[in-house]
Amino acid sequence: MVHQYTCLPNGLFSAPCIFTKVLKPVYASLHSLGHLDLGYIDDSYLQGDNAKNCSSNIRATAFLFNCPGFHLQPTKSVIIPTQTLTFLGFKFDSFSMTVVQMEEKILQIVEACKRLQNMTKPLMSEVAEVIGLVVSNFAGVQFGPLHYCFLERDKTHALITHKGDYKSHMTFTSSSVAELTWWIENVPHSSRYFTHPTSCMIIQTDASTLG
Repeated sequence: MVHQYTCLPNGLFSAPCIFTKVLKPVYASLHSLGHLDLGYIDDSYLQGDNAKNCSSNIRATAFLFNCPGFHLQPTKSVIIPTQTLTFLGFKFDSFSMTVVQMEEKILQIVEACKRLQNMTKPLMSEVAEVIGLVVSNFAGVQFGPLHYCFLERDKTHALITHKGDYKSHMTFTSSSVAELTWWIENVPHSSRYFTHPTSCMIIQTDASTLG
């Protein structure tokens, strides 16, 4: 069997995928011990109910990472339990129980939405890129998932019309333009709560006929 790899200027193209797969048994072992760990490429997020649990999690994680030959970088790691932590461009705060986006992520999505909104007939690939950016910010925007469906629907209809060609141009409905405006206006002061109070009322309805 022959494997072909593509090398990019910043390293081997398949490296992130391989590295993630190699670490899956490590995270699985930590989860089996009752630790809450999350990994994304070479970044890890460790959580515990209190400082003692966090310290135990850190020791177990450091030990299991060292076993396959990976070494933690002390100057780039937060090894003392804290209630505020920055991870993947988001600030986690267990005082206020919120997730807030960092300033650079806010500027990135606002500029992308403004740029797309000013285009008369953008490429579908450009629209898909902004939708991906919007979705990646859901973790820090409380009502974000409610404000991208029309963009996604317009893109899907355009893809059907142009037989899946992402290099074709498309137009927006007024609803999609309104969604872009919502992100531009609301993202700079948005956040998302970890937990919510117990609901005092539950409302159920049939599925929407609009899709």
